[in-house]
Amino acid sequence: MIILSLLVGVLGAAALVDGLVRPRGVRKGWGLWLGALVWLSAFGAFLALSGNPQVAAALALAMQAVLALASNAKRAVLGEPLLFSDLALIGALFRHPQFYFSALKAWQKRAAGIVALALLAGLVLLFVPAPAPHLAGLGLALGGVLVLAGSLRLALARGLAARPDAEADLARL
Repeated sequence: MIILSLLVGVLGAAALVDGLVRPRGVRKGWGLWLGALVWLSAFGAFLALSGNPQVAAALALAMQAVLALASNAKRAVLGEPLLFSDLALIGALFRHPQFYFSALKAWQKRAAGIVALALLAGLVLLFVPAPAPHLAGLGLALGGVLVLAGSLRLALARGLAARPDAEADLARL
């Protein structure tokens, strides 16, 4: 029951974090649904790793905040949002960090470092060795991915991104 009540509350927080992405917009229908499934899958994966629902929720929200921050930084530098294909460039982040981090303000860099350290310490201190929550997390992660994949195969979803146009997709979803 604690996992369900935590999920409901944190999905609201995830929607607020999503509101940090520029240009600011309110997600509608499919955008909310798909975003919730992605967040649920991340929560499940972190629960499978930590066994602690609170730590999993914090890590999933932190991951979402980092992606929002990265998207806003990319928009500030290149004038476009973060795209799925940008994940292939994660290695460049470590080879040329000055390019990516130059778009962040000093307080944003400090905040990210503090949050990362706090989350790592929390993960270590709050790890739950019992297998049941880890298995529940694995089930949530796999279930979330399967429902997400199934949702994207529905006829209603086929026209979501018929043409490559990140700005229009961001506005529509």
